[in-house]
Amino acid sequence: MLPLSAHAQQTDGDEGAPIGAEDAEEFEATERLRSARLHYDRGEFDSAATDFATLLDSPVRLKNRDELHEGFLYYAFTLFLQGQATQDLATEKLKYALQLDPDFSPSPVTTRPDLLKFYTEQRTAYIAENGSISVPPEILFPELQSSTASTRVLRRRRFVPVFGMGLRFLGHPRAGDFLLTTELAAASLNIGSIILRLAVIDDLTPAGYTATLVGRHTNYASFGVFWVAFAVDLIVSLALQRRYNRNPQLRPSSTQSIARRLRPPLLTPTGTGLKVQFW
Repeated sequence: MLPLSAHAQQTDGDEGAPIGAEDAEEFEATERLRSARLHYDRGEFDSAATDFATLLDSPVRLKNRDELHEGFLYYAFTLFLQGQATQDLATEKLKYALQLDPDFSPSPVTTRPDLLKFYTEQRTAYIAENGSISVPPEILFPELQSSTASTRVLRRRRFVPVFGMGLRFLGHPRAGDFLLTTELAAASLNIGSIILRLAVIDDLTPAGYTATLVGRHTNYASFGVFWVAFAVDLIVSLALQRRYNRNPQLRPSSTQSIARRLRPPLLTPTGTGLKVQFW
């Protein structure tokens, strides 16, 4: 491997143009990240923390989203393993990794149990408060913004406890879809019954009377169904939000629901044959 100074002065064989200072800095930052990971893997946590701090304490020197996520993740793990004195700082650094990629889950095979528990607790609490929204690096770190490049404005998803949106936000898409469908169907029937009654208001024939009677009963029934579904949606969403805010570990994650859907049937031997259990 070439020394940094030699790498910065190296020229391309086709173009003959020297590598710029910005490319040299990016190369150096990537090499420092590799060095920090090496110290971490060897258990040299003081050296790893120093390298991570050089890279990630403001202003950040890494520019790639994946490298930033990797850096903050292992920076947090390093601080966590250094002991109780650095726990708060570890939580702070891990929040950056979660903002960059909230859907990431460390391997339970290669990750220490204490680190896995720490990460899972922080990730569950973060998603309960913010949802699974990945924040662009340029929003988190203004020093990465280019003066000529446009910056995408990120809007945080707000918790709306009606029309199924609250339940979907909290990790219950099926219940949210059911209540949303019920509310929309009831509202449509209610509007349709009103239109029907207005259409036959001057019809004094038996058919007109029957249509008016059907429209009236449909109007009353759909009105009641709509408000019952609306109230259930609102109350359940607010109750679950309060519960998950107090106990973040109880909130279902998207990866868990996907894993359940993909899980194959369970075959259990019995005295008379095989028992098939579907999830």
